[in-house]
Amino acid sequence: MGDEQKAEPQSQSIVERLARPNILALNPYRCARDDYDRGILLDANENALGPTSVPTSCLPDDNSMVLERYPCPYQIPLKTLYSKYRGCGLAPSNIFVGVGSDEAIDLLMRIFCTPGKDTILTTPPTYGMYKVCAAVNDVRILAVPLSPDFDLRMEPMLEAVEESTKLLFICSPGNPTAKAIPLKDVERICSSNLYNGIVVVDEAYVDFSKKGSAVELISKYENVVVLQTLSKAFGLAGIRMGFAIGNPEIIQLMN
Repeated sequence: MGDEQKAEPQSQSIVERLARPNILALNPYRCARDDYDRGILLDANENALGPTSVPTSCLPDDNSMVLERYPCPYQIPLKTLYSKYRGCGLAPSNIFVGVGSDEAIDLLMRIFCTPGKDTILTTPPTYGMYKVCAAVNDVRILAVPLSPDFDLRMEPMLEAVEESTKLLFICSPGNPTAKAIPLKDVERICSSNLYNGIVVVDEAYVDFSKKGSAVELISKYENVVVLQTLSKAFGLAGIRMGFAIGNPEIIQLMN
């Protein structure tokens, strides 16, 4: 079966086509730091003295942590540094920062999958959190197992997707397989006219691979989201920090 390349971009953006209507209509909560982040801050009922057990800017032995203040909800300095580190023309608007990659997986389902109606596609054996989040969000899973060599079976995958399939998860390098999926295979899914949803490439272990990152595809395809984490190669599992990298419109909804 030969899959055709995607036609010219549709008039609607990808979030207008795929996101749940109630999410698109949502008026986001504004926290105190959305409006003010310097000066004498009394607007958020913070304890300006900070925790007495940890030295802060208000007490001796300043550690510059400013734990007494709510942080910027958009983590712009961190996103700027991470976008420079990963390259590929990324900007802070391409990056969502979450509590590990797991929060991003859950948010993507909450944003794009209507409970009891929409579906996701996975390629077992794969990361177990897709199944957990799908169960929590009442999203049906379409499963297309990997080949005996742990490669994607792309034709069966493209045959299995339904109109209701909003997210297609590719774990690369795979957990538990350790197999890195070639970018040309990921790109074939992203560009296929047979699938109109979002391709989520979970790259928790990308820094152990020489195959490259799907971050390279973000400037070319609006429907790719890449998940990364500081928990593995960076050795920072204790801070529970992960990233979703993709189209600014998708990232804006996640933020």
